[in-house]
Amino acid sequence: MTAANPVRQVFLSYCHSDAAVADRVENALQGYQLAIQRDVRDARDYTSIKDFMRRIKSADFVILLVSDAYLKSQSCMFEILELLRNDDFKERILPIVITTGGVHIYSKSAIPNYVGYWTQQYDELRRLGEPLKPEESIEFNANLRTISAIRSSVGQFIDAVQDLKSPSLTDLEQCHFQPIVAKIDPERSAADHVLFGQCLPLLSEADRPYARDLHDTGTPSAWREWVTGKIVPKDSADFASTRMMWLARMLDEHGIGSPFARSVLKSTAAVFVHEWRPLAAQTTRSRYGAIDQLAENALQRLIGGMKILATAYNASFNMDVFFAAFWWLDKADQVAAFDVFAEGSSTEMGDWFLQKLMPESMERCRHKELSVLAKVIGTMGGITGEVIRARDLLIARYKSGFSYDPEYNDYEEGQKRAVIEALTAIGDELSKAALRSS
Repeated sequence: MTAANPVRQVFLSYCHSDAAVADRVENALQGYQLAIQRDVRDARDYTSIKDFMRRIKSADFVILLVSDAYLKSQSCMFEILELLRNDDFKERILPIVITTGGVHIYSKSAIPNYVGYWTQQYDELRRLGEPLKPEESIEFNANLRTISAIRSSVGQFIDAVQDLKSPSLTDLEQCHFQPIVAKIDPERSAADHVLFGQCLPLLSEADRPYARDLHDTGTPSAWREWVTGKIVPKDSADFASTRMMWLARMLDEHGIGSPFARSVLKSTAAVFVHEWRPLAAQTTRSRYGAIDQLAENALQRLIGGMKILATAYNASFNMDVFFAAFWWLDKADQVAAFDVFAEGSSTEMGDWFLQKLMPESMERCRHKELSVLAKVIGTMGGITGEVIRARDLLIARYKSGFSYDPEYNDYEEGQKRAVIEALTAIGDELSKAALRSS
């Protein structure tokens, strides 16, 4: 999530006898990008349990699994005491009432029943402490005061739960806990509806009913992954900017660099490479005759759409430079280029391009490729072994002179200018590196 919409901190409070229910709740909420705090995972070994329980009052929201065992647990009620210290506690609690066993919390007898239970616990503990000397009863009296506070507060807590319209566990599970998520993060819930509305026009008429049903009954991650699978481009016509901007948003929602984001990028790249080659060949041929405007438009749409998605995934490498270098690769390397892009840094990307495009022999020095390499070096932000190798080859080439290359129509001045441009880019990076180390 962005800073404007931070991850909500949610404390899950429950009695250990209800751990299986807590597991179900936590698992159901995993698709909603919430930071759920739970004792079995977040309370470290040999640290204070009470200190962990006190964290309940600083959480944005608290999900309470309220059962008979919960209302009779001193640890659970200690957490409630911490919650009641905040004036806004009622706005932050999200109770889920578990009705198996004990007195039903919504019954009229609930408050007197549980107040009576804690009164009995207090009286029994006080009798046990009567033989203790004052110096022996310090910790005992602190515990007695805690139980007295629980006895005084349990009625207030039950009254607050009774006053809230809380869906049952069964109802929540049927709608994938959306009422809880809407309460925790209403802005994100509204944004989710907007995002879904934006995707509908991109789906076929046949897919829209299922998409609506999945959105209404499933988790955000469920409908987004399904819709993304439908919207990932299948051919060049699918690279329109609206579709690609929506996919870029999906990469951000799932987390840039996540397995899902990488799979979307790579599958889209595979389609891009397949569609790009014939269009590029067609537009290249047209430059020697009549311009094939349809092919030109399709190629520009293809490249523009891929730039949108790739920039969303990794903005550190200049995409204009990426596609300029991409042009000179063979098909296998074009596919591999996106793999490197998905997994590596801008420096690793630059090194890879240098390995692929920098010729071992400079007998044929094509100035178009060297101009691209100069741009690649300028985007890397550092000096690597590949940059030094390129520098040495370029210097050797410059010393050996230049000649006309009839196959590529490269003239001596153009070649020389490209070598100087590439060496200048390397010199600039060396100068920057020297300044950083000084």
